[in-house]
Amino acid sequence: MSSVPDSIRFRPKWRKRGVIASALAVAILLNSGFYIPFPITGLPSVTLSLLILFYGLRFLYRGLRLPVSEVLEYLDLCGGRARLVEIEKWLGAEADSLPEVIRVLSDKNWAITQIEDLHEVETQSRLDENLIILQDLGLKELRRIQKDGQ
Repeated sequence: MSSVPDSIRFRPKWRKRGVIASALAVAILLNSGFYIPFPITGLPSVTLSLLILFYGLRFLYRGLRLPVSEVLEYLDLCGGRARLVEIEKWLGAEADSLPEVIRVLSDKNWAITQIEDLHEVETQSRLDENLIILQDLGLKELRRIQKDGQ
C-alpha cells in the first residue's frame, strides 16, 4: 500500500552499527591503561569508551525493538484493518517479529485479532482469523506517537 518507513528499512544497519560501536567501546575501555594500539589512556579513554558505548547501545535498541508503532501506522493507512499477509509483506525482513507485535497490540487492546473478540464489532461471517482491526485505544496511541515525534 505504501512504502516501508525508514525506521524499518534501516534496522539491519542500526544493528550492525550498534554491535561495531559497542565492540569498539569495550576495546577502548579494556585498553585504557596502555598506549598501544589506541593512543589514549586514563580518564579520557574511559569517557570516550562510555560515550561510544552509549551510542552503540542506542543503535542496538533502535535495531532490535519491536515495530509496534510502525504496524499501528500501517493499520491507520489501511483504514483500520489489514490482513496478516499484507502486514508481513509490508514489514519485509522484519516479518519474523510479527507474531510478537500482534501479541503486544492485542494485550494493550490497540487492535483486535481474535474472532471471539469481534462479536460486537463485526459479524463472524465477514471475518477470518487473519484480519486485524485497529481499536480506538490504538488510534489514540498512534496520535500520541505522532505528536511526540514532531
